Amino acid sequence: MTDADVVEIFSTFNALGYWRHDLDTGHTYFCETLLGFFGLPSTEGPVNMMEISARLHPDDLSRVMEAHEGASAQPMSYQKIHRIRKEGDSYRWYCSTGRFRAKEGTSGEVVGITWEVVPHRCEGMHRLMTEH
Repeated sequence: MTDADVVEIFSTFNALGYWRHDLDTGHTYFCETLLGFFGLPSTEGPVNMMEISARLHPDDLSRVMEAHEGASAQPMSYQKIHRIRKEGDSYRWYCSTGRFRAKEGTSGEVVGITWEVVPHRCEGMHRLMTEH
């Protein structure tokens, strides 16, 4: 089974969003599905990170930013469970996995995927991700 097969199978069962962060420009780009997770309009340009940060649950924001900064500073992978604000004050649970990717002639980029997590499994997964 190829990586493309895995992504195709996985995306059949869950909404799956792709993103990348260019380390030289500091710009982050989302696919349309991921823009939809955040309730943002479609764009081919970089996303507004202030809008993204405002939609993350306040208790999750620092962990998400720490993981992203770590992957930007050195070749590493990460996975984080976090909440994104939906209508009103409700939140949905998501999981993001990212990793550093070398890009010739540049400082590289951080690329990843984000998908919605089944609600009844979220509390246990969040506990596992945050306990030390």
